[in-house]
Amino acid sequence: MIGLRRRGDRPGAPGEHEVYLDNRGLEPPEPMLRILSALERLTNDQVLLAHTDRRPLFLLPRLEERGYAYRFEEQRDGTVITRIWRKAPRAGDAAGAGAGSGTPAAADTATAGAVPGDTGDGSLAGPEPLVLDVRPYHAEGREPFGDIMATVERLQPGQAFVLINTFEPVPLYRVMERKGFRHAAERTPDGDWRITFWRA
Repeated sequence: MIGLRRRGDRPGAPGEHEVYLDNRGLEPPEPMLRILSALERLTNDQVLLAHTDRRPLFLLPRLEERGYAYRFEEQRDGTVITRIWRKAPRAGDAAGAGAGSGTPAAADTATAGAVPGDTGDGSLAGPEPLVLDVRPYHAEGREPFGDIMATVERLQPGQAFVLINTFEPVPLYRVMERKGFRHAAERTPDGDWRITFWRA
């Protein structure tokens, strides 16, 4: 559930709007994927309140890389709300440079093995890859994880899966690795990500 709430003073976080995201009861990596997706839509004057069953420790390096600050709020039922907001730019920082800026760092491609069937001209030999563009999901506030997994289940032997996303879905890599997939990730000129998955 995602909702927008107004609240008064909020020590340590700028702005006056809060976006509440309920991730309780979800299995990893869905909470992390939902949080990263919500941050893509967060404006500079908003704070994301991510409600999870426990502290999302694996999320924290991703927040640091993307330039977000955070604070934990322990709840009486043992769950945790993580307040996340964009850090103010520091004086002297180059606009859009480095980790956490949302722009490519020195390397725009992360590869975990060569893509099998790569013909060298941008095409793949074998069955036509299944392509899923989840950018509209994020724009509409929908969760793409279920459809991603459904697409993976439809793959034929030797068929690759191409995912187009607004951010690099690092938590998804671990899920796919457990299913026996390798991947190659490429940052596109418009700043989005194109990830190709194939069975090892």
